[in-house]
Amino acid sequence: MLTTITVNGSEGLRFLTGLSRVTQLDTAAKPLPPALAAMIEHLGTADQAELEQISLEVEPPLADEIAAFVDELSGGLGMPLLFSAQIGDLVVLVRDVLAEVSVGKREARTWQYLPAGAVGRLVGRRGDLGKLLLLEGRGERFPVHEHAYISDRCTTRRR
Repeated sequence: MLTTITVNGSEGLRFLTGLSRVTQLDTAAKPLPPALAAMIEHLGTADQAELEQISLEVEPPLADEIAAFVDELSGGLGMPLLFSAQIGDLVVLVRDVLAEVSVGKREARTWQYLPAGAVGRLVGRRGDLGKLLLLEGRGERFPVHEHAYISDRCTTRRR
């Protein structure tokens, strides 16, 4: 399975723009992974509507290499790029969300606020939504077997 790398909104656009400027000015800079260079190149040719949708699919080892490169540059502050998760992966919410929550087979679905930084395990898919088994959020544990359906644009694979 391929990993999809997506720009995380305006934070991701600023990161890629800054990265393109640094690599143009500093010839001694660490070379960019080719896939990341392709994202930056597409950034220059995309119109405003396409900017938020810039993404790339790569093999998992290459995605790990890009994630390490981005983590090193960003110093662990923020998440400029989102990395899609596979079933069984731990994921982190990158923004606050209001998510549909299902606690049991016979219980009605409800909506719940989940804070950025909450952690879950991807256990399934429903269309373009990931089904997460919620584990913890901001130091508190979620009730056992609580699931939430959350868009991939709000999560990233935990590294």
